[in-house]
Amino acid sequence: MALHDWIHVGSLTALLFSLTLAPAAGAQVFFVDDPIQKDPDRVPLDREPEEYPVSDLFNALDVTIRTPGHADGPAPNVNTLGDVPASSWYEPRHYARPMTPAELARGPNTTGGPTGEMWTVVSIKEEGVTPGLTILDGRGLRYMLKFDGKKYPAMASAAEAITTKIFYALGYHVPENYITHFRPEQLVPDTAEGIRQSDIAELIGELTTYGEGRHRALASLFLNGVPIGPFTYYGRRSDDPNDLYPHEARRELRGMRLAAAWTDHFDSRAQNSLDMIVEREDGTGRYVRHHLIDFGTTLGGGALGPKRLWYGAEYAFELDAILARTVTLGIARSSWASHSFPDIPHVGFFDAEQFDPVGWKPGFPNPAFRRMDARDGFWMAKQIARFDDAGIEAIVRSAEYPDEAATRHVTETLAERRDQIADAYLTLGGGIDAFETKKTPGGTVLTFRELLPEKTGNSRTVAWHRFDNAFDAEGGPAVGPSFKEEEIEDNAVAVPDHSHEFMVAVIKTPGYGATRVFLRKRNPTPASGEATFEVVGIQRRSSDEHFKPGWG
Repeated sequence: MALHDWIHVGSLTALLFSLTLAPAAGAQVFFVDDPIQKDPDRVPLDREPEEYPVSDLFNALDVTIRTPGHADGPAPNVNTLGDVPASSWYEPRHYARPMTPAELARGPNTTGGPTGEMWTVVSIKEEGVTPGLTILDGRGLRYMLKFDGKKYPAMASAAEAITTKIFYALGYHVPENYITHFRPEQLVPDTAEGIRQSDIAELIGELTTYGEGRHRALASLFLNGVPIGPFTYYGRRSDDPNDLYPHEARRELRGMRLAAAWTDHFDSRAQNSLDMIVEREDGTGRYVRHHLIDFGTTLGGGALGPKRLWYGAEYAFELDAILARTVTLGIARSSWASHSFPDIPHVGFFDAEQFDPVGWKPGFPNPAFRRMDARDGFWMAKQIARFDDAGIEAIVRSAEYPDEAATRHVTETLAERRDQIADAYLTLGGGIDAFETKKTPGGTVLTFRELLPEKTGNSRTVAWHRFDNAFDAEGGPAVGPSFKEEEIEDNAVAVPDHSHEFMVAVIKTPGYGATRVFLRKRNPTPASGEATFEVVGIQRRSSDEHFKPGWG
């Protein structure tokens, strides 16, 4: 199958997807299953896709020379709340149901890491930046052991352990990664696979030795299923009928730009992803699940040492900047050239002082990242802001840095970068979210949470309107003086008592825009205790724009 058959989307397909972003005039807006919580993209495959490797060089050149992909405009794979439903790409986790510090520190891990007195080495990875071993532990589970560079012990393994758990909590599918320690005599060669003890000894001899003659490694459990290669950040696979949306249009891939910026995931490209054919939970067939892998070059470093100073500030091949430095013989210095970083053992060049959440760039242009709009950014920023200091510290401590200074620095830096991202992206629509309706003795109230109370928590007003769901049109102000525009106090507002099936509250925050919250009438039983209305849709706009098609 030719590469262009599955990574490029025809203009007709792009047009069809663009037509789904907003209902046509006179069309029904909300349906009985809104807001959708799960995408139907795990339908059993009639014919399973074959493995198709993506050329790293070709992909790097393609995204550098042009901006591939055809899907511009709002992300189409969101529900009427502006959130991404559960899918083969994404699973709502920490923001949807806050995880405890212990749960954040555990992340995706379920097996506990390699066990048993002896581990069988079935292959040796000698190519690439760092060496590694594939082992079978005492239970027969297959792990890849990844090692740190001798001059920078713990730098890459700690970064991968931390960032894997962060991306898991954010909702992505990732491997189980463990910090593990072992003795050289635990490794037994599988002679049937041509492995020799001398080959193992030569590789292990380059590693740093810790207490009791042990070595440190990151043990990555092999993913379940059949691998079929990486995914690209644009286009679709024509051989996967469940690949519903162009990748560059997906909110979870667009918004991932902020997650990459937060953790300094400079190497966020196709080669660090992996599609797997996996079994459905009910055992009725198989489908393709999409994973992110290999986070060892995050948090400002990698196996070979701290990152290059320009990482995060420029693309690997940014012609304008290169020409300017060349023509001026280096006089036109880039701002990153004067950056300085604290000298913290086991930590790369990772700080908050020189972090620019808006201007941050990965190593190569990412077609999905480049299409991130304010609503995609808001969606991801609110998830990042959900990590409190205790949760971040729990994740960092699980990486077992050899010294407290490294633990403290990474914890504080992640917290500061979190706040910078929130400050830059959470003001859209007034910086409010988590809308709920509650039944009170005085009637139904609509409540919300302020995401940046110290910034946007000033006077707000609300105006209620009827909403005609069948014709996509707001009615006039609801009848009665109490339904006129009024100020909001205590992050709660009374819902007017009336007979309309749909209502919309327009909540304005001076200087920051407005948010429309659509409510649908319920028919609860008298003893249910449910509120009369439920939240069915949310739209946000900044102070200088009108409400746009699409949700969020």
